[in-house]
Amino acid sequence: MFSLTRFVPLILSVSVLMACTVPSDADSPASDSSDLDQSTEMPQPDMPNSEFEPLPDAIAEEIKVQLSEEIGDVPLRIGRYSRETWSDGCLGLGGPAELCLAVLTEGWQVEVIDSSDRSYFYRTDLSGNSIRRSTLDQNLPPSLRDRIFQMVVENGWATAENLAIVEAEPQLWDGCYGIPSEDGACPDIGILGWRAVVSDGNQSWIYHTDNTGMVIRLKE
Repeated sequence: MFSLTRFVPLILSVSVLMACTVPSDADSPASDSSDLDQSTEMPQPDMPNSEFEPLPDAIAEEIKVQLSEEIGDVPLRIGRYSRETWSDGCLGLGGPAELCLAVLTEGWQVEVIDSSDRSYFYRTDLSGNSIRRSTLDQNLPPSLRDRIFQMVVENGWATAENLAIVEAEPQLWDGCYGIPSEDGACPDIGILGWRAVVSDGNQSWIYHTDNTGMVIRLKE
């Protein structure tokens, strides 16, 4: 009669051998754990700016069409643009005899540049159903103006009620925003932005900015 008795030692030996050769979690290769640590320490990609929104193509094209009807069929390109909140239904551009709905209106400010590098500024509502060309002397975006005012106030130089933009010009800055760095090195790149002069009636401050207000630098 066949018996398993004499095979018991062999089975026990195999079990012991397997227990000695199969690694536990603590015995896992060091390279695996180091790879995991390295991946968690890698720099994360920059998060997109939540305040920046691309200008809808339909609005850009409609503005170009309107400007072409006014100045003729010449090459046009979109320059600076920003999301804005206008003071009324006339986008802040109503005439003295025009009745404007007294409601804050979300929309866009858009710069169009012709082949001779002349700029034209337009204001629109959010959908592009209302489009008006600005004939104002300066077209610093209101959102950027408010950011500049906030910096002046936070520095304790003036109160917001006394501040006004007395001059604003669109600029194409180098990497130092037109303000030389200490080492004198500035990347030769073109950054769309503004040069704005702020005054409280007694003193003035000059700021160099990008187009969105993410970078605002005081020119000493």
